[in-house]
Amino acid sequence: MSVNKKSLLEKIDSDAKSISPMSNEPDKETEIGLNIYDEEEKRIRLKGIQQDIDERKKYAKYVFLYLFLWSTALFVFIYLNGFDIINVSDKIIITLLTSTTIKVLGLAYLVINYLFPKNK
Repeated sequence: MSVNKKSLLEKIDSDAKSISPMSNEPDKETEIGLNIYDEEEKRIRLKGIQQDIDERKKYAKYVFLYLFLWSTALFVFIYLNGFDIINVSDKIIITLLTSTTIKVLGLAYLVINYLFPKNK
């Protein structure tokens, strides 16, 4: 029985030596799959970044158009008041000028920070 046990242990030992050890490197199929996944992830990220850029441009144009129209309307209002076509008190004119200036500066600041965000 001891001989049989010994030969069995030798057989197990030789079988264990013939089996190649596992590698940390992926096989060819897995490597191809990982590359495809990485490329798809990069493509999706780039598409999202491009969409963000397009949306930022669109909303920046809307904000600047709004500011232009508001400023033009204020200019016309002051012009009409200056030629006595309409009669508005000086306090109202000062209030409109002050609020418009604050609005223009505030929206311009927000748009610039939105278009050019600080890096994370």
